[in-house]
Amino acid sequence: ENKQVYTVLRSVALQRKFQSDSEAVRVIAKDEAVELIEGPKEEWSISDAAIGWVTMKDRFLRPWSPHYRCTSATVINDAFVVKNAVTIRKLEVGETVEVIEGPILESSLDVMRVRARADLDGVVGWVTLKGNQGTPFLVRKAR
Repeated sequence: ENKQVYTVLRSVALQRKFQSDSEAVRVIAKDEAVELIEGPKEEWSISDAAIGWVTMKDRFLRPWSPHYRCTSATVINDAFVVKNAVTIRKLEVGETVEVIEGPILESSLDVMRVRARADLDGVVGWVTLKGNQGTPFLVRKAR
């Protein structure tokens, strides 16, 4: 299977129909991952399976990679919702992870979270990409 997955560089409307003035299904958030179904017009939002059309006149997508590097110490949690989560362990600056699910918007804090596996010890849990004050915890690793 040859999936074309992209990261959204800025928020953009996912529209119900091909016409650029059609009703929005929802807004795709910055840093959310989407899969191209029928290029280069239709996109599928990975976090909630919403299907719709995106105008491609501006460059707001980049190829997605599942490999990230920790740029500011953070934690790996056992649950997606931060409020209910228990810390599994601390993720140190320079550590790398492989994303296995997400990015998904955790709406109560307005942050994007990923389920990831730490390369150091194989621990799997939920990690926030960027804090709600703008601090980046994980950045896409150049391969």
